[in-house]
Amino acid sequence: MGGWWMENKMRMVQFNLRQNDAAVNTDELVEYLAGMHANTVMIGAGGIVSYYPSQLPFAYVSPYLGDGDMLGDVIEKCHQANIRVITRFDFSKVHESIALDHPDWLYLSDQGEIVNYHGMVHACICGEYQQEHAIAMLRECLGKYPVDGLYINMFGFTTFDYDGVEHGICQCDNCRRLFGERTGLELPKDEHDPAIAAYRAFQDEVIKAIMERVTSAVKEISPDISICTHDTGDYVNMTHTESNYALGRALPYWLYSSSDNCRLTNDNNATARSANCVINAADIFWRFMGVSPALNKLRLWQNLASGGQPEWCIVGTPRDYPEDCNEAGVRDVFSFHEQHESLMGVRESLADIALVRPDIAFFKEDGSADEYRGLFQMLKEGHYEFDEITEPHVGKSAHPYRLMIFPGSHVDAALIPKGTAVLATGGAFGNDPEALERLFGAKLEKIATQNRGAYIRCEDEAMFGRVPNRRLILINGTAGLLKAEHPLLPYVAPGIHGPVEISNYGCPTDYCTGALKETESGCNALISWEAGRLYFKNGFLEHRDIILDLIDHILGKRQLVTNAPDMVEIFYDGRENARMIQFVNLTGYNGRSVFQPLPISEIHVTVPALAAKSATELRSGETLPIVRNGDTITITLPLLTDYAAILIDESPQATEG
Repeated sequence: MGGWWMENKMRMVQFNLRQNDAAVNTDELVEYLAGMHANTVMIGAGGIVSYYPSQLPFAYVSPYLGDGDMLGDVIEKCHQANIRVITRFDFSKVHESIALDHPDWLYLSDQGEIVNYHGMVHACICGEYQQEHAIAMLRECLGKYPVDGLYINMFGFTTFDYDGVEHGICQCDNCRRLFGERTGLELPKDEHDPAIAAYRAFQDEVIKAIMERVTSAVKEISPDISICTHDTGDYVNMTHTESNYALGRALPYWLYSSSDNCRLTNDNNATARSANCVINAADIFWRFMGVSPALNKLRLWQNLASGGQPEWCIVGTPRDYPEDCNEAGVRDVFSFHEQHESLMGVRESLADIALVRPDIAFFKEDGSADEYRGLFQMLKEGHYEFDEITEPHVGKSAHPYRLMIFPGSHVDAALIPKGTAVLATGGAFGNDPEALERLFGAKLEKIATQNRGAYIRCEDEAMFGRVPNRRLILINGTAGLLKAEHPLLPYVAPGIHGPVEISNYGCPTDYCTGALKETESGCNALISWEAGRLYFKNGFLEHRDIILDLIDHILGKRQLVTNAPDMVEIFYDGRENARMIQFVNLTGYNGRSVFQPLPISEIHVTVPALAAKSATELRSGETLPIVRNGDTITITLPLLTDYAAILIDESPQATEG
């Protein structure tokens, strides 16, 4: 089974300490954690600032520590209270009192400048500090204290500062030398350099190599110490992701952040678990104001319902944090998790759909995730149960998915398991003519990039029953123009849009933008335009409904049918001798703000009967009637506030209800 982290039962509060927090009242801190029902804490240990009396000459010990040992006291007292301690390290910066004497440790810009941000100087991962001294610091700390885990923040090639200024690819001597030795090339200076692909591979190699050394050093001290970073590599025990907010981030807000992040790790890595941190702060520039209580709690419920672990973070310590508006919500989620801990974190997939995801823990906010997020949102709103499979894991899962969805992905089509239906969107497989022909009976004739004013025709009401009164549906962005054996959605080229007196809806063409192919195992479908991106950015239901109608055509009978509104997120999965249906109420979201959700009465859910004996709503403890109808059962949730969970008992000794 692996280490303690594989139990997947953490309720963690993370304190991102400032250097003055080295003087914190540790008794008060542990009392706070116990009152929050936390069983794990993440707390600062070393790197930028050491919170213990390090004896290493390259460690900057907090001047507020005095003769004390804050970290040692916290570990001792937390363990007495049965609270695990994960120590936080950040080796991306070095205090200037040490750094300026060691320029060979530091990041260097193309102009030959270091980055000194308020006395904290950027270190390069190829330099001696991160390559050697960071591991020495880990050995000292983990050898001195009985820690349960460590988290390394911002481990990699950091090129931006805390003002968001991008300083470019590091040009230090170490980077130049190592890159040249491995590739025989000159180090690139920007993203447009022909050597950039080789540089990205070099970055991956450097991070992998140092993480393998970190893993070896840590596990040599104790195999029971968990290792957590932003990475998804096999050497990681927990993958750190964040559900956070930023004022400059492009709308729409990604409402499913926690659900997405938890599944990234848990659906793909059998030897690691998700550590998705719900960030209290409104923004990195405004760390001391929290997001709305409704949003904060929604994220935590999603963590829990997705098979993850509730985790919450503030800057500093509770005594000094200027607000406590989110504490009650955190306490409520943590308390529920504690009460039903045996049912948490043990999700068994019942999904018949796999949504293929880029293997990235932190997406850039550049639109590259829009196609994927749009498909994710469609499935959630349509109440389809699905797993996330990262691109490198296609074909490696033993789970018998009936359908795999590829949003703009360029996975090798040969890796798709035989007998699995395929739905592709957003240009997926556009660079593989053989796959287009074999999977979809389609040929890509050309790519249309000027689609302002373009439409598709949607006239097959038998196929597209959700959009019966729409004949023309707008598309924009890039569209592949196809010829197909079974064409769908004919393309209408842009016409004249003004002045209105001469406007028309465009020019019909012989091309289609969709294709369907019946196979021995079912049916495959291709949508050659960016349905996910269009829906994610603009919200036209027609784009969503075309995709959902195709899914229904491919799969036929659905395993879960409900009258729940689209803005209720439903999770349906298995437990030992049981199944669980969980509900997260998203109705408080208006596109920007997140208010308290509207209560919803009488939500009916119909699922396969299987061996169902009884049903219990866990928050209220109420036994719910089961209505049997042949091979299905229907259960009614009387009232949904923010979250609910129905446990369907299938144990042999259960009494049938």
